[in-house]
Amino acid sequence: MIGWISYPKSKRPPLIAQKIVTVFERVSVNIDSNSKDLSSNAVLEFLSNGLREIDFEVEKGKKKEDRIDIPVQIATPNVAEEFLEDIKTTE
Repeated sequence: MIGWISYPKSKRPPLIAQKIVTVFERVSVNIDSNSKDLSSNAVLEFLSNGLREIDFEVEKGKKKEDRIDIPVQIATPNVAEEFLEDIKTTE
């Protein structure tokens, strides 16, 4: 079981949050950091099919054409943007 919490506690967690937790729970025995020493890429490989099933777009590889560029504004004003390139939702 994956330990997680959703706020505000007075409201039911959004369906997408429940779906994401289910994806993690299905592969938890394979990605458990208490018993496995996996890279983030190895963990993503276990998660990718499940995330795609719930309409997430997941990078396919390390090549430029296989990655997903997502602009992320850094908190420092007047500094160029950097990119987070692992996962984005299609919703």
